[in-house]
Amino acid sequence: MASGPPAVRDENGSLAGIVFVDVAGRDLGRYVEEVQQLIRDHVALPAGYSLAWGGQFQYLERAKARLKVVVPITIFLIFVLLYLNFKSVTRSLIVLLSVPFGVVGAVVFLYLLNYHLSVAVWVGIIALAGVAAETGVIMIIFLELMAVCFTSTFPAVVVAPKSWISPRLCKATR
Repeated sequence: MASGPPAVRDENGSLAGIVFVDVAGRDLGRYVEEVQQLIRDHVALPAGYSLAWGGQFQYLERAKARLKVVVPITIFLIFVLLYLNFKSVTRSLIVLLSVPFGVVGAVVFLYLLNYHLSVAVWVGIIALAGVAAETGVIMIIFLELMAVCFTSTFPAVVVAPKSWISPRLCKATR
């Protein structure tokens, strides 16, 4: 007698043995990549056998594929809206260039706090990018208002962030 799977299932008309793995304390994507490499290096699958990865990893891969399409389209649409608002390519690009600084900060904190990438983390990073863009828009509008009050650009650049940042942080911490 040989041991086998406790149940016989089929997937797409083929018999299937399913292995459940609970990955805790690690990045799911990297874990699956490492396991796939180990299987390629050490396991020779007989003819007719195949491996498929599902569950959370499958959802992660689907989300990555969607984001590859959605993010560039979204960035372009945001640029168009910014251009329609400011009527200036330069100001629109300044707002869009504030977004990578927020994302880099998020990645640094994820590393320092030892968080692992997941769909929820990506959603948070996208939300952070939106807040960074909003902050850039408000800052440019406020700088334009302050520039009207001052004869030189330098005082406007110094005074605007000081008078604007405190109310903004109070709103963000509620």
